[in-house]
Amino acid sequence: MTSRSLTVSACFVFLYLLAYTKADFNLREEDVNELSRNSEENESSYLAEENFNRPLKAACKCTGGKCVTENGEEVCKCPPEFGDANGKCKACQCGTGSNCTFTCSGLWCLSRTKKCICKEGYKIIAGKCYGPCTNSPCKNGGTCTEVKGGYKCICPPTHTGTTCNEKFDPCKSKPCTNGGTCSVEKNAFKCNCKKPYSGNTCETVMPKRKQRKLETMLTTMEDNVKAHDRERKRIARSKPETRARQNALQRERRALKRQQAINPHDDNIKHTKCVQTPSLYSP
Repeated sequence: MTSRSLTVSACFVFLYLLAYTKADFNLREEDVNELSRNSEENESSYLAEENFNRPLKAACKCTGGKCVTENGEEVCKCPPEFGDANGKCKACQCGTGSNCTFTCSGLWCLSRTKKCICKEGYKIIAGKCYGPCTNSPCKNGGTCTEVKGGYKCICPPTHTGTTCNEKFDPCKSKPCTNGGTCSVEKNAFKCNCKKPYSGNTCETVMPKRKQRKLETMLTTMEDNVKAHDRERKRIARSKPETRARQNALQRERRALKRQQAINPHDDNIKHTKCVQTPSLYSP
């Protein structure tokens, strides 16, 4: 036989043995599956006959949280900013509004590794979650709010700017027109307009009739103020004289009372004997 014939014969024998082995393996696998099914059926029937139940899974532990069902399994659900550490909710200490997970590490799970779960847009720095408002960038009582891609400061009426670092000046934009003068009252501007203009920004020309009426009113007010000042000055000048007269009258009253206390019957009259013992008959 040539070497070519020997090679063909060897290949044929190898393929035959491979096919036989595969068929035998399939038969054995079917026997194992059938045996397993029979075993499970026998076990179930035995447990049913003996009134036994399969052992249940360990009850869910969740100290500080509550057990909930997720994907058919009970898991420990901890409140915000807490993580499940083997059935006990433990504080994450990752920052406000950030959660975490605890995973076992080492032999017999003697230690646990914490992993912070930060909100979108936050970064983990030194084991804590830092967001746009974490370091309070808003100054002078401003409130920081998170927006897409950063933060926004809501400033009080007294300040303005990106971080509320600029003092608000309502007159900075020069709102008063037509020569009006701007002043600040209660964090808002007020325009003192020149004649004949009026309005919030001195933008309106006042009608002549209204101008005359306003001039009359202002003149009357001026006269009243002047009259009041004159009266106040007159009263101020007369006060010393009035006080002096009152003091003199009080001194006179006190002297008269002292004299009456010494001579009760003395009414500044010179008494004679006839006056002291008058006649029973008139002349």
